[in-house]
Amino acid sequence: NTEIQHQVNDGDIVVDRIDDDGRGVRYLPERMPIMTQQDFTDIVNDCNSLYRTEPELSNATYYEHLLALPPEDGLRMATTDKIRHVALMASDMIMFDRVRRLE
Repeated sequence: NTEIQHQVNDGDIVVDRIDDDGRGVRYLPERMPIMTQQDFTDIVNDCNSLYRTEPELSNATYYEHLLALPPEDGLRMATTDKIRHVALMASDMIMFDRVRRLE
């Protein structure tokens, strides 16, 4: 196994590990999060700013919102909701990796 360190982004160090069979993996420093907690909060707040905020949508489902909202708002709500799901999935994958490393 070979390790090669590179300095990037204002001094951050990334490590490339190359296995004997030639496969490589790049490890980023732990202090470089993909998203911050504030990013998650902003995504949720944007979605919540559209969901059940109009009197006629007070009991509407997610799908009914997409049908009733102006197209720009429906697209914004759907996009923020899906980004939230992807971000939560990425967070789960990171946590599973951390648990796996404890074994």
